Amino acid sequence: MNQRKAGALLSYVYLTLTLCVGLVYTPFSIRLLGDSEYGVFAVAISAISFMMILDMGFNQTMIRYVARYKALGDNEGVDRLNGLFLTFYLVIAAIALVAGAVLSFFIEDIFAATGTGFTAVEAFRLKIIFVILLINLVLSFPLGIYASILNANEGFVFLKLVNIVNFVLMYGGMTVALFLGGKAIVLAIITTTVSLLTKTVQAIYVQRKYKVRFLFKRKTLPKDIELNNDNMISKNKDFEKLSLSEKIKMTDRALIKEIFGFSFFIFLNILIDQLYANTDKFILGAIKGSVVVTVYTVGVTFQQYFEQFSTSISGVFLPRITKLITTEKDMTKVNEIFVRIGRIQFIMLGFLMSGFVVFGKKFITLWVGADKLGAYGIALVVIIPGLIPLSQNIGISVIRALNKHRFRSIVYIIIAVINVALSIPLAYKFGGFGAACATGFGTFLGQILTMNWFYYKKIGLDIPGYWKETLKITAVIVPVAFVGWGISLIPIWNSGALSGWFGFLLLCFIYLIVFFVAGWMFIFNKYERNLISEMIKKILLLLIKIIPMKEDVLFESNPDFSDNARVIYDELIKREYNKKHRIYWAIHDEKNVPEELPYNVQTVNVYGGVSKKIKRYIAQARCKYIIDSNSYIHKFRSKQIRLHLGHGMPIKFLPEYTNYNEIGKCDGYVICGDYWKDIYTEKAHIPEDELLTFGYPRNDILAAVYGKDNPTYNDSTAYRKNNPGSLKAIHKKEKFIIWMPTYRQHKNEKQDDEDDMSKKYEAGFEKENRWELLAMAQLRKKKKPVMPYGMPEIENAKQLDELDKKLGKYGLMLYFRPHPAQDMRYITELDPMNIRIADDEFLGKCGASLYELISYSQALITDYSSVYFDYLLTGRPIGLTIRDEASFFEKCECVFDDLENDLAGEKLKSFEDVMFFVDGVASNINTDDIDEAREKFHDTLDGTSTAQVLEWLAAHGLAL
Repeated sequence: MNQRKAGALLSYVYLTLTLCVGLVYTPFSIRLLGDSEYGVFAVAISAISFMMILDMGFNQTMIRYVARYKALGDNEGVDRLNGLFLTFYLVIAAIALVAGAVLSFFIEDIFAATGTGFTAVEAFRLKIIFVILLINLVLSFPLGIYASILNANEGFVFLKLVNIVNFVLMYGGMTVALFLGGKAIVLAIITTTVSLLTKTVQAIYVQRKYKVRFLFKRKTLPKDIELNNDNMISKNKDFEKLSLSEKIKMTDRALIKEIFGFSFFIFLNILIDQLYANTDKFILGAIKGSVVVTVYTVGVTFQQYFEQFSTSISGVFLPRITKLITTEKDMTKVNEIFVRIGRIQFIMLGFLMSGFVVFGKKFITLWVGADKLGAYGIALVVIIPGLIPLSQNIGISVIRALNKHRFRSIVYIIIAVINVALSIPLAYKFGGFGAACATGFGTFLGQILTMNWFYYKKIGLDIPGYWKETLKITAVIVPVAFVGWGISLIPIWNSGALSGWFGFLLLCFIYLIVFFVAGWMFIFNKYERNLISEMIKKILLLLIKIIPMKEDVLFESNPDFSDNARVIYDELIKREYNKKHRIYWAIHDEKNVPEELPYNVQTVNVYGGVSKKIKRYIAQARCKYIIDSNSYIHKFRSKQIRLHLGHGMPIKFLPEYTNYNEIGKCDGYVICGDYWKDIYTEKAHIPEDELLTFGYPRNDILAAVYGKDNPTYNDSTAYRKNNPGSLKAIHKKEKFIIWMPTYRQHKNEKQDDEDDMSKKYEAGFEKENRWELLAMAQLRKKKKPVMPYGMPEIENAKQLDELDKKLGKYGLMLYFRPHPAQDMRYITELDPMNIRIADDEFLGKCGASLYELISYSQALITDYSSVYFDYLLTGRPIGLTIRDEASFFEKCECVFDDLENDLAGEKLKSFEDVMFFVDGVASNINTDDIDEAREKFHDTLDGTSTAQVLEWLAAHGLAL
């Protein structure tokens, strides 16, 4: 899990902790402190929060500029930024100290002068609390630079962990103090102590991890320099030739000007936020008293939870968005993030909001008492309009990254002034509800109407796409809320045990289930369903890890019970490992499971529903050894031993074979020789210490036939398809060529692809003689194709007949083996006497494995299949049909720079080449180049791959 995902996850852990503690702590502290003392403490917190505007937005500014300098690779610029911002914060701390000291002299007169506000005792207590919190604020400014550095370096995990520890220590200490009779002043002391302690620990960690340097040296810039957004303009022509990063390195004077230009509008945003968050409490405290402040604080607390819930995701995207805009200038990806994250935030917030609308009154009554039900209306008029801007928080990161947040700041300051102007008369008339209405109106006017216009017209964000998605979500949330409201009207919730917290929590759980079912059916898209599935999977894994780990083994291959894994499995069964320990097979298709399994061997499903996944997770968690060869079975525990046997040395590399996150951590990853190490480290990103050059166990049977004249090929006669028998009967009588192409059209591709290819054929592709297009066109025009789709260079019935006669002339058979992923709809029973389809059904009738069949063949025809490298071990002829190399590698990466010259064997680029190859097989074609390639691509040539794998497993604890 990367820092961004982990940071978002920890943010939700912190949010959950905040919510849970808040739900318990708020009524608990109100009861022990009393409405008056609680209201005083709330105003003190608001006052000191208002002074945080002295930060002037430098926190977000520093994150933005450090991220930009890192993207430009300017390490010296980062050091100079650190020194510059440390200077700023020290100056700010001094200003805060002076301003706070002055304010403390007048704070009693402000809140106790009207006669309807605080009492003299309350005002004096407010002053003491304010001074204590002021000390915390002043010292936090210079220490706060380390949080900015950590954020800019995307160190979200430690940053969120510090927040969690700070929260636990602070609220734990305050809870103990309240039990011991402490009041608001003691709470302020605890808050200050814990905050400074955790910030100091964070500073030490960041200093040691990132080796932070503070460079205070200044450089000069030509006097005629001007700053224009993110660029510097000068009449000096030499200066204009410099890049932006070089210009930035030349001076701090211009940089300071740019920083203040950027941060000033962030400062306005912070000022606006404080006006929205805290001004109403000041007004209410001065004209209505501490009790009204308490009720109002309870109401807006819900809005604070909503805001934290939203910013916990969007906050970690500022460095990512800054990088996209700075280095890639890619608004397409930014818009994708904006709509995708906006949807997720809207769904979560919509669920919480609808739940609060339906159950909010009951919750407040149980939580803080019926005397504070006025908080319900206050919460609604603040939360409902805030739903839109909170789910668009990514937009704030975008305009900050683009340095276009000035307009937002100007709009918000105007709206904030209007809000204050409206709050005073409305607070006089309607108390806390009136003040909240002013805030809600300002949110609607500024953050919804005006900012959506600005995002769309001036920034280029996909606002229509956002509204299209959110309106679809709303169309589901509204009826779900009515269902919840209907459930809440059932009389049982108002009597007995169900009238208390138990009934309320049960009601909320029922609503959660209803919302989730409706969401899964009508709201969640594929991406969101995957997120939910991954979250459920992680929860299950945490629970499953309590299962004791055994000396059991989990195998996987595709097809099931085959390939390299089957060879090792057979060895374990032969050595009776299953007598003492359980063996599992992770299967892809239950049809592949043998009718009878040995003792203590069980199957679990790679894919399937919830119950099948849980069964597989349990098996996967208890097995100490994981041996996979096709799908990637990840380790659940660090002490598990995972050996990936692989399923072929590649000619082609697909994305799933180059993504190490998808492959997962292995203790060993088997390849066929040293030649492949650089390829696997560079292209597949496998750490070199995981690579094992043992070769494939399945190839031992091929290595064993090298250099021998196999006596079982005597007395060759044609094998009739109506006389199936055992492989033993076949290889004693027949000589055969095996043809194993890779697939051109996957069985999961849509019918639309067929239509598209047929149109290309009809438009003139026939002239290019592309066999795959011809075959598809034949399928469309005839009920029965001339040849099965998937056999390159054989294009019509005439060529098939000529090939059949040629094979018969030499007493040869051709076994055509379709790739497992080949679309079998295009393969039908063949009429020729000397050509057969060697599919799994055929192998079943023969009672043999594929590699047993391969080992008895006289030659191989293939193309881009890994069987090429396996067959080199036999030293026998290989024909490669690589005429469509250019088109084939449009969708995947070729391992080799020059495929024709890098690979040994005959290159078959036409039907005539295929016929010549058959002639060569019959006349003992020269295979010296095959022998050279055998030595080049393989380290294990003596058929001991299985023994080496078993030796490695034994060295890692497997009791053989």
